[in-house]
Amino acid sequence: MLRGILNIGREDVDISGLVPDDKKISILGASSDHLLVNLTESINTYSIGRRISFIPNYSALLASMTSSYVEKKLLNNEKYTDSDVLFFDKISGITSDREWRLIIKNLGYEPLMPENREKNDLFAQGAKAVVSSKKITEKISVLGRAVKSIGLLWISDTPSLNENNDLYKIIETGESEGWLDTENIVLLGIQSAEKKEKENY
Repeated sequence: MLRGILNIGREDVDISGLVPDDKKISILGASSDHLLVNLTESINTYSIGRRISFIPNYSALLASMTSSYVEKKLLNNEKYTDSDVLFFDKISGITSDREWRLIIKNLGYEPLMPENREKNDLFAQGAKAVVSSKKITEKISVLGRAVKSIGLLWISDTPSLNENNDLYKIIETGESEGWLDTENIVLLGIQSAEKKEKENY
């Protein structure tokens, strides 16, 4: 058996949530700081210093993104840095463009106000979208259709997943049109949920 030792372990990521990009590689086990893989079946040649890619599930991604031992590097981010963000709408109650831009800059972001025709290109280059609550279902649907696949971070004290709720409508539309998977939705701040919501989502 040809084995490989990788410089990543249980302190860095949830090992059970990793799937090797090379389908002929299998995971044998892991310690706190190293991962052991079986390279016997792979047609690729691996040597010291060579990288092996993995596809993480949510648990593995969460662990790696919150680990202080893992370096994070954004890909396809030549034009937009960590402090760049594309806003669809203005914050409720803020009427002055100057006041709006000042608030956003104080938060560490650069407000970008491109024409509608430019938005698709901006998303493709890695710009982030922050959508206000006004007509949120319509706005997120437009975004999903533009970029083909999105992740959703939803902040609320209750999911309220009934047919009249915005989140319910977004999930229904996104799944039916193919641009949103419930695996790519994170709910933050949830204080309570009905039994049906817990079972279905």
